[in-house]
Amino acid sequence: YSVNTTKPIIDAREKSLQINNAFWEAFFSAVTRYKTMRDRGRLDDTIASQDIALANWAQAEIHAAELPLTVGFGHLTISYTSMLAAALYVGSGVQSGRYTIQDFVLIIGYLQQLSSLLPAFGQAVNQLVAAYPDLKYVFSELAKPDEVVDLYPYVPLLLSKGVAPSIEFENVEFSDPPKPGRDKSAPIFTNLSFKIESNERVAFVSKSGVGKTTIFNLLYGYYAPSKGKIKINGQDIWKVSLVSVQNQIGLFGQDPNLFKGTLRENICYGAQHPELVTDEMILKIAADVNLSEFIEGLPNKLDTQVGETGKSLSGGQRQKAAILRGMLKQTSIRMLDEVTAPFDSQAAMDVLQRINQSAEGMTSLMITHKLTEVQYVDRIFVLDEGKVLAAGSHDELLQTCTLYQGLWRAYNEQNTDKPAPVCVSSTGFFSKSTEDRTNVKTIEETNHFKSTV
Repeated sequence: YSVNTTKPIIDAREKSLQINNAFWEAFFSAVTRYKTMRDRGRLDDTIASQDIALANWAQAEIHAAELPLTVGFGHLTISYTSMLAAALYVGSGVQSGRYTIQDFVLIIGYLQQLSSLLPAFGQAVNQLVAAYPDLKYVFSELAKPDEVVDLYPYVPLLLSKGVAPSIEFENVEFSDPPKPGRDKSAPIFTNLSFKIESNERVAFVSKSGVGKTTIFNLLYGYYAPSKGKIKINGQDIWKVSLVSVQNQIGLFGQDPNLFKGTLRENICYGAQHPELVTDEMILKIAADVNLSEFIEGLPNKLDTQVGETGKSLSGGQRQKAAILRGMLKQTSIRMLDEVTAPFDSQAAMDVLQRINQSAEGMTSLMITHKLTEVQYVDRIFVLDEGKVLAAGSHDELLQTCTLYQGLWRAYNEQNTDKPAPVCVSSTGFFSKSTEDRTNVKTIEETNHFKSTV
């Protein structure tokens, strides 16, 4: 009976877990997108859908809890019915003279103990199997084969003090981890190879979805390549401590990821020793990257409450807070992933220029779709079809790389309503579009203009 009743109990528990997970995913998604719901007039609809999901979860949870109790009544029924049948059998034997009264009392005493033990044993079996879905989920998470593990926690990354490290990707191949029930996805990178020299500033550009952010995730140790090596100062990052690698990398992302609390607490979150950070240190860093006005403009300065996920701040303010948080982490490598996305062109230029000035003695990597920002790098890598298609300066790529020419042309067409930015390259100036560059003619005052047509 216990064996036959295990499957319904397991099914009920698995259904409860599935509905529970779906409800919480929808709930957290709604909480983090509160403004979007209000802007689209979908707040009441979302609350109603959450009410229905919560009711479904409650019903599934009640059913999963009630079913073992119902099965438990079956254990009691079987046990006591069997006891009654045995008592009637022995009683009839007493009447016929086969058994004595002493035999009847002995049998009833034995059956009484047995009938109280067997239901408890059956219920224990049911409770054990009812926990199977929870155990399966826990062990599936713990035993994921693609989980990143620090295999060499006591082998530090060796760097020379005051010297920025070099970075090298050597024949790297990588595919996204397959989702449950699906085949392995096509590789994002095949034979990806490039080298960034010490103290060099580089940018990665490509069409959308080619894997620029994945390069950062691989370098930071979020993923491991299926083939090839990633080296910092000639050391394979998968043969040294990942903690020591990550301590040398400052990641400036396009998602600020702020926490509920004060602006000060969110900025100090980037420091390795937050307790040692003073307001003077924060204000000095803000001045270095031209963000002092941002802090001074807030009602309570560093004591301003940012709210859940920073919702009390604007998108640009959240990103500025994230930049200050990243600046507090003293590292030898910086990775900037669309860090100026929420800013207008002028603000983006100001912030990038200040970040660039503070990056002396560091190796810097940047991802950007605003191609006018490439003026702040020494070299540009153009990615296509899982590998580096071309590398060089802006001027060189405009002359030699068809893909880069197309990206530059498309960017200019999308920004024809904005003032033409004049960017400084290694050979001189280049302006916003081909027509602008043609019309500029020469700049005799500077004597270093070079047409990029």
